[in-house]
Amino acid sequence: MAKRSFVRKTQRSIVGAAKTSAARVQRVAVKAATAAATAAAEAAVEAVLKSIMRRESSGRGRKRAAKEVVRSTARRSRRTSRRVSRKRKL
Repeated sequence: MAKRSFVRKTQRSIVGAAKTSAARVQRVAVKAATAAATAAAEAAVEAVLKSIMRRESSGRGRKRAAKEVVRSTARRSRRTSRRVSRKRKL
């Protein structure tokens, strides 16, 4: 009878230790996954902010597109004025 109770106690202590260690490992894994996800999100945000800041500081983007539109309209106006003057001369 004494042997059985000793075996049961030992089994219970082993099972309990395994459960607590598994719970501890799971907590550590959750913390590690959370930290990794947070770091990845921060890196992504930082990369986006850097790309936006580069565009704004270099003057490219909207300004460049607007200049190209102005230049193309200026070319068109020059062409039309030349055509009109040629017609008048003829």
